[in-house]
Amino acid sequence: MQALILAAGIAKRLQPLTEKKPKTLIELGGEPIVCHIFDWCQLCGIKKFNIVMGHGDAFVQEIVKKYQEKNGNDLIFNFIKNPKYREWGNIYSMYVAKDIFNEDFILINSDVIFKKEILKKLLNSAYENALSIDDYKELGDEEMKVYVDKKDVINRIYKKLDPKKSVGEYIGILKISHTIKDKLISALERTLKENPLVYYEDALQVLMTEGVPFYKVSTDGLPCMEIDTHEDLKKARELIKKCD
Repeated sequence: MQALILAAGIAKRLQPLTEKKPKTLIELGGEPIVCHIFDWCQLCGIKKFNIVMGHGDAFVQEIVKKYQEKNGNDLIFNFIKNPKYREWGNIYSMYVAKDIFNEDFILINSDVIFKKEILKKLLNSAYENALSIDDYKELGDEEMKVYVDKKDVINRIYKKLDPKKSVGEYIGILKISHTIKDKLISALERTLKENPLVYYEDALQVLMTEGVPFYKVSTDGLPCMEIDTHEDLKKARELIKKCD
């Protein structure tokens, strides 16, 4: 299993911290967020990392080099450039990584922190295609929400879903099988053609609508969060103590 980490965005809401560097390089607990992600992946047996870069890419490469020197040469890092990170949504970051879709992969948003057991449960689930869903937290307007049927199949994913009808929040970690490679690429291309400013979740919605099942894997209430704002960052500085 390999990891795909999307780390190309500008993160305007976290400026001035992100004026030159992507937010995944913000330090929590004395270590950049992305290094925590590497650690948690390694503890779950993942040693191959594909990183989509854009804003501050040289800083990302520098941190990765130091991490690899410290943690061993058995780790594999593949850098992928997103040339449209300023203009288009993160759907394009997923699309430019299409060459890795020949293998199963875990996609991780580079601004999410989590307890490693969440990733381990997703990896060990019997589902080929699945999303980690926080079905414990109280939902508001900002979360990427999901509707789920009785068989734990996700049938809607969208920020503007009704919080009262939503089962939980997609936390930014998903598992995808190589068996849907062609369908995934097609969904990404069609969604990009319609609107290149959207999220990759919009392409997932296309797949769900067309009958490709994606399953809910609960976080079981374990610590996790996405970091978008300075207020989030304050909370993350405390939550990271529960993640390591």
